[in-house]
Amino acid sequence: MRLRSEDGFGMLELLMAVVMLSIALMALMGVFASGTLSLRSSASTSNGTVVADKVMEVYRELKDCAVYLSSSTIPTSGPNYTQYYADTSAYANVGVYSASNHLWATEATTSGTYSPIPTSLSSCLPSPAPSPDPTQAVQNITGPDGLSYLVFSYVVIVQPSGPSGTVSTGYVKQVTVRVFNPKNTAQLLAKETSQFDPNATG
Repeated sequence: MRLRSEDGFGMLELLMAVVMLSIALMALMGVFASGTLSLRSSASTSNGTVVADKVMEVYRELKDCAVYLSSSTIPTSGPNYTQYYADTSAYANVGVYSASNHLWATEATTSGTYSPIPTSLSSCLPSPAPSPDPTQAVQNITGPDGLSYLVFSYVVIVQPSGPSGTVSTGYVKQVTVRVFNPKNTAQLLAKETSQFDPNATG
């Protein structure tokens, strides 16, 4: 009985196999590249959120009389001015900071003007000084990845709405923290806002 002859791959079949393999490899490389970018983006957002939490936790540990910004650190001009005021929700119904705009909580905030908010006092700050510094409107803070994150803080005085939607008579301090990408400072990574009632925080 004669054995049937078996031919190997012809050039056309080999070429088709190589093309198919190349397409599969390119698709696989695209998936890996996309996954890497997604992981980097998620990591940046996560690190930015950690930094925002870190700053906000400092405010939550303070007495109400220590929740204020040093007026000299609030941009009134310069490189950070436009970016600092780009998010109007951080100071909604209050307006851009100026020496005559007392709705920003600074070292000049006095009791009685915005009852029941107490006078801002540097002596209310704990010793040793907390880190990050809660009185800084603009600062760079090291994140968990060792990179330096640009952080904007806003402390304004507002009147929250009551249950019926009407504005209450008492004032509270509203703190907003915004954290930007250290590799692209125009990209906002995280934002947190909390209100601090002096009746609750003392």
